[in-house]
Amino acid sequence: MAQHAWLDPGPFFFAGGSTAALLVHGFTGAPAEVRPLGEALARAGFTAMAPLLPGHGTSPEQLRNQTWPNWVAAVHRAYEELSGRGCDRVFAIGMSLGSLLAAELALNRPCAGLAMLSPAIFFASPLVKISWLATFLPIDRPQPSPAPDFDDPEADARTWCYEVIPGRAAHQVHLLNRHVKRRLPQLELPTLVVMSRRDASLKFESGAYVIDRVRSRDKTLVVLERSGHNVLVDSERERVVQQVLGFVRRLTPTS
Repeated sequence: MAQHAWLDPGPFFFAGGSTAALLVHGFTGAPAEVRPLGEALARAGFTAMAPLLPGHGTSPEQLRNQTWPNWVAAVHRAYEELSGRGCDRVFAIGMSLGSLLAAELALNRPCAGLAMLSPAIFFASPLVKISWLATFLPIDRPQPSPAPDFDDPEADARTWCYEVIPGRAAHQVHLLNRHVKRRLPQLELPTLVVMSRRDASLKFESGAYVIDRVRSRDKTLVVLERSGHNVLVDSERERVVQQVLGFVRRLTPTS
């Protein structure tokens, strides 16, 4: 995966109605991966916004020294901006790392619903557990290109992502993961979780773990059979878009 020139890694804002979707991209990625979802929501009349998380969309060196509270702060600023633009209902929607940040937002700000796509709960790689070593050693790990779990051979062309994973930043994902997992039982809002059986980055049980622990009675787990980790760019991406769009529509009052 690389920084494809035809993809814009910057943040975006699509003006729509007073109901908004705050979309949060994944680790080492960029808003480009959630843009098609944002465009679909905008076409349906919703406001859609995706911030660029600190250290992302530039170079791995910029990501190396970021902390998870920096990412949290960026998402909260986006929420405040939406409120300032007259959006009185906000859906928190995140991909992978973004799903943790979306959940953290929903724990601290009023949200109409939460959608966690490939929630970063249980990591497939055991190296995450020793990511704390990167605090002392400059450990970076290359990312394979294209991702080994892509089902669609053209999925890489829809992906903007760093070619290496800075170890220090990976440790921050681990810390945020622990923080959010402890607080999942405090979530009482409608929740949608999308998880693929072929995800090579996360263990499949991550999706069920979220569903089992959130306290909302309105919760749905959508299981994909063919997609890899990044469900927003792979072969079942249109189904994911329709699931999220249906979730937002169902929970938005009609005038």
